[in-house]
Amino acid sequence: MSDTYLPGDTRQRIQDLIKSRKIIQAELAERVGLSSSTLSRYL
Repeated sequence: MSDTYLPGDTRQRIQDLIKSRKIIQAELAERVGLSSSTLSRYL
């Protein structure tokens, strides 16, 4: 990943990365060791 500053809040950055990597929120949650509902609450 580049060291370029990208504006936006953390929520928007995570959603942008999910879209760019073509994964779903549940898959991200599994990869980072969270339940889908916990990740949803963060977002």
